[in-house]
Amino acid sequence: MYSQPEYAGYAGVPTKNTRQQLEEIVDVLYRRKWAILFCFLLVAAWNTWRVLQEAPKYMADSIVMVELARQNTPQFSIGGSDNLFATNTRTLPGEIYVLQNSNAIAERVRRRLGGTGERGTVIFTPANRDVSNAIRISATSPDPNEAALLANLYAEEYVRLTQDASRSYMVSSREFLEEQEALRRQELREAEERVKAYLERGGLGLDHTGQGVIANLAALEAQRDNARIELEMRLSALEVTEKELNQISPLRACRIASGTETKIRIAQEKLAALEVQKNDILLAYPGVSEAELAKRTDLASINQRISQLQSEINQLSAEFVEEVSEAGGAIGGEAGIAYVTDLRRQIVQERIQISGLQAQIGVMEARIKEYEAQVASIPSQSLELARLERSRMHAEQMHQYLVQRLQETRIAEESEPGYASILRRAVVPTEPINSDRNRKLGMGLFFGLIVGLGAALGLNKLDNKIYKPEQLRNEGYNVVGVIPNIKPLVKDDHANEEYVEQGGRRYSTSLVTLLNPMSSVAESYRHVRTYLQFCRPDRVIQTILITSPGIGEGKSTTASNLAVTMAQAGRRTLLIDADLRRPRLHTLWGVERQPGLVQMLFEDPSADHSRLFHQVTDNLCVLPAGGWKMNADDIPGFREAKKAAREEDVVINPAELLGSKRMRDLLASFRDTFDIVIIDTPPVLAATDASLLSTQADATLLVTRAAVSKEGEIKTAVEDLDSVGASVVGMLLNGFEIKMAYGQKYRYRHYTHYSKYSKYGYYTHKAS
Repeated sequence: MYSQPEYAGYAGVPTKNTRQQLEEIVDVLYRRKWAILFCFLLVAAWNTWRVLQEAPKYMADSIVMVELARQNTPQFSIGGSDNLFATNTRTLPGEIYVLQNSNAIAERVRRRLGGTGERGTVIFTPANRDVSNAIRISATSPDPNEAALLANLYAEEYVRLTQDASRSYMVSSREFLEEQEALRRQELREAEERVKAYLERGGLGLDHTGQGVIANLAALEAQRDNARIELEMRLSALEVTEKELNQISPLRACRIASGTETKIRIAQEKLAALEVQKNDILLAYPGVSEAELAKRTDLASINQRISQLQSEINQLSAEFVEEVSEAGGAIGGEAGIAYVTDLRRQIVQERIQISGLQAQIGVMEARIKEYEAQVASIPSQSLELARLERSRMHAEQMHQYLVQRLQETRIAEESEPGYASILRRAVVPTEPINSDRNRKLGMGLFFGLIVGLGAALGLNKLDNKIYKPEQLRNEGYNVVGVIPNIKPLVKDDHANEEYVEQGGRRYSTSLVTLLNPMSSVAESYRHVRTYLQFCRPDRVIQTILITSPGIGEGKSTTASNLAVTMAQAGRRTLLIDADLRRPRLHTLWGVERQPGLVQMLFEDPSADHSRLFHQVTDNLCVLPAGGWKMNADDIPGFREAKKAAREEDVVINPAELLGSKRMRDLLASFRDTFDIVIIDTPPVLAATDASLLSTQADATLLVTRAAVSKEGEIKTAVEDLDSVGASVVGMLLNGFEIKMAYGQKYRYRHYTHYSKYSKYGYYTHKAS
């Protein structure tokens, strides 16, 4: 059996040291040098083309300072604005986030450029790690002037947008208040005219009680209407903020279930009721100070409870804001999270104020109904005047309230500046940012080399061919010899001719042991001969079977050259061509294919077979394969097989012939006549002939070829031979070239035809 313990010199798979590993790497790189070169040139050429085609790019920077402490949103407002900076709470990440996602600034710049657009790009980043309120605006463009222009235009338009943002809500609030003030002024004028007309007609006046009721009712209605106006403004502001948040963060949670919100609503309702009680006391004692009223009434207790409820509402509001901020998700990175969180806080605070206003309005509505019931008790003669006075006083108080708020809004609008200013304007750059072509070309060469090395290692992993004897040894196989590639020798000695004429016979130039016996190739065959003589100390090796895993691995050439070395050692040698399917020995030695082995198998055992042997050199006879060209008409089925094969020399059932008793008898007779019998057989994986004959041989030699034989095929061939009990003594690596083991060149320097043995001349068989 061909098991690992039977190998001569087998000591297990060796462990590679550092030097051997480096040699393996060098070997792979040299073997895959063309793949490395191709990938290197491909990547380098592509990178060079890309670098040369790349247009120069210039970058210009401008810096804008942002006043983060100021808030641009007023206490309340009406309407809205499409300017995102109007609702943005001042944080640097939030400001940069809005800059990057708002189309308003880009549209303004596009209009200033004439609507043609720009070729460059603009990015916004913090100006400095140590400065928390500065934004760097970096513009990149193929044109240096355009780069500077873009950076400055974006800075200017950003500053203008912040100025517009600071005034946007105040403008809308002012316009709303102006409209309401005009309406109330007209209502007041009409109410005064109606009262005047009534008195001119001689209508009755109101007593002191009636006047007090009407005054209280008008004041309460004015407070209710003021609260409604403020409620309307806050609802409008809430709508705008929620719309903006929905555009930026559609995944947010609008509301959360919270007991805190319920507590706030209850406290606000109590606060509204107390405010109404306080207002009733103040109206009941006109002209009396609150300090005096606090002594005479419950005003002090009411004020204390109002203060406590306000503190409680403030605390609950802060808790509710935190709950909503923690419950809602935000997207867009650090800047997006900060900005969306600010918007969510604004929404929650607006809702709290709206809830308080609604509670306050509800309480005042109930109180107004009570006063209306008192108005109904006024004498009918004075009821018309009461109604007219009620309308006039309500219109007067509403007009006064709106005038006061309008004045406050106008002052705030006029005094509101923008919160950003340009700190440094961009200058025209002189050097492109991508001017370092040499570095890019160098990086391309580097990556090309990396890609080439990766391709080489990948191909090596996928390649399962055998290139050097170490690969066989690492798999646990015994290597009996390494035969160099004979092509350089044939080129030097025979000008690449396939055959030469010598002594009236035509020889193949691959018979280097015959034609150039002092070459390194011939010396390698003699190494194999020596090994075969002494590989089995317990038995005499007389019959040697030569086979290979597959086709084209040089088994016939190996058998012929090995037979020559045996004959040159003075041993009577017989070389048998047992490859009845594709015989080749007769072409190598220039003899007729038949008669040969096939005829011998069918002849009388007592007949003289010496006529079938061809004496090709001293001590060497060749027995060709033979065939059925002659005297085969009496063989059953021959004609059909011959016709199907379309060839003249047909061998029927070669496996049965080689495995027959007659073949065993012939081999036994050859042992008596010759010292060495070498049998050339078909490849193991192509036919079963080699496996059948291996059981009749003393030693089986498996021939592999460098860069041709594959690990899987070798393994299968060995298993097939093991399964029949063949005596496989080892493997021979044929066609080895020193470049296949470049990393270990020093180990194989004697496997070249330029070695020292070549200078000693030739034997007499050297072709002229």
